[in-house]
This record gives sequence, structure tokens and C-alpha cells, in this order.
Amino acid sequence: MPSTDANKTISLDAERSDESTNSLKYQLIEQPALREWLLFHTIPGSWPLLPPFQSLQTLEIESLSSGILVVPAMPALLDLQIHFDMEFYCSEEDAWDRDCAVLVDFSMLPRLYKLTISHLQLGGLIFHGKSESLKTLEVIQSEGELSDKLSDILREIGVGLEQIIVNDSWGTCRALNVELFSLKKIHLFMSPAFLPFLLLNKFPALEEITWECSVWEASCLSEELKAIRSNFPNDKNDWASIMQLTNSNGNLTLFIDLARRHLIDCFERIKD
Repeated sequence: MPSTDANKTISLDAERSDESTNSLKYQLIEQPALREWLLFHTIPGSWPLLPPFQSLQTLEIESLSSGILVVPAMPALLDLQIHFDMEFYCSEEDAWDRDCAVLVDFSMLPRLYKLTISHLQLGGLIFHGKSESLKTLEVIQSEGELSDKLSDILREIGVGLEQIIVNDSWGTCRALNVELFSLKKIHLFMSPAFLPFLLLNKFPALEEITWECSVWEASCLSEELKAIRSNFPNDKNDWASIMQLTNSNGNLTLFIDLARRHLIDCFERIKD
């Protein structure tokens, strides 16, 4: 059954096309108070045309596995979350031959502030228009070599981007072929393979790096990372604690300088 939670959370399952689901869709269109949040599940071949939601602020699209989904005009949307379906790709023999993409037209999302993508390696993003309001990109649970794919995305949306968050990802990312002149903050959470991303690219406006990652998560570089980390205060003496490096506390420049001197050769050795 489709469901609502205190008129704020709406769950629609595209697998169902019964009367109750259709009834809820009409409610969403007719009652703006219901449209603060939409959780939209999709399955292979379902891909219905999403209706426009004039008051929706957060849209989370889950289980994307095939076809092209077009995000409609949503003038109030602030947060768009796109989750490609890892379980489907793991279970279907021909899954890697399926095309899956989401089309985002920024001219129809004038207030969009944050874009989240999970399993980036499994699907595509098609962008139209300029992302003038977009400030934050979050990458979740992505695998493989992501430099080219991330470069393609950032070439389209990176002009005004101020923050990149990488969350629980084992994908690697090295030098980009695009420059990010406005990026101010990078947050790495349990994503040790993204360390080269910090060191092989130039971010002239960078003000802060937040690193939440145990040294043991990057065991191949554990000794080098320990040596670098010893230069910074650590009240808990715990590598799993948060390390925040900013221009204001003087640690950002020192960390990048030490890491570039001691880790870049290690990255090249691991790559070979």
C-alpha cells in the first residue's frame, strides 16, 4: 500500500498500479501539504512519468535499474537523491547491458541545492541547463575507477559547487580533467580510496577537509598515514575519530603538503 507519514513522507511503489496507488498520486497533485517529501521506488520497466510537485523540497528516487527517468519541473525542490540499484546489477546476468539514466533539467529545478548519487558506476546522468543554485554533491557507496565519470558530472555541475561529500565509497578517484574553482569543503567518510582525489587536484578556494576514516581502512598506506597523522592533534588517540583540517586552524595547508610529499609516490606504486 502507498503510505503517508504525518502528511510529510509519501511512499509510492512503481511496481503497484492498483487503485489505491493511483488515488494517492492524485492526492499528491491536488494537496500541496502532502508534498514535502517523496520516496519513489522503481523497478525494471516501470518508469512512469513523474508528475510535477509544486511544493516538494526533497525527492528520493530508489532502485533505478533500467530506462531513462525524467525529473519533472519542481520549483521548490532543494534536495535530489538518486539511488541506482546495486542488488539488481548483482542478481541479473544481463544487467550490465542495460542502460539506466536520470535526466535532470536545472532550468526546471531553480532552487536545487544538493544532489546525492549512490552507486555512481551503475547509471548515467543527463544534465540540461545551468546548475546555478547547486552547492553540494554527495557520492555514496560507489565502486571502481570513478575519475572519468566524476569528471563528466563535475564538468556539468561544478561551476558553483562548494562542497563534495564522499560517503562509504570504495571507488577510487585520481586526477580530474575539470577544475573546481569554487569548491570550499570536502568531506570523506569511510572512503580511503578517495585520498588521491584530495592530492592530485587543485582546489584554489578550498577551506576545509573533514576526514572520518580509520587508518586501517587504508591498510596499504597505514604506515604513511600514521606518520602524517602524528603531526595533528588527536585527543582520543583514535584513528577512527574525525580529523578536521581548516585554513583557520592552520592544519589544511600542512596536511596537503605532507600528504603530497609522502603519498603520491605510494599511489603510483599501488596503481602499477
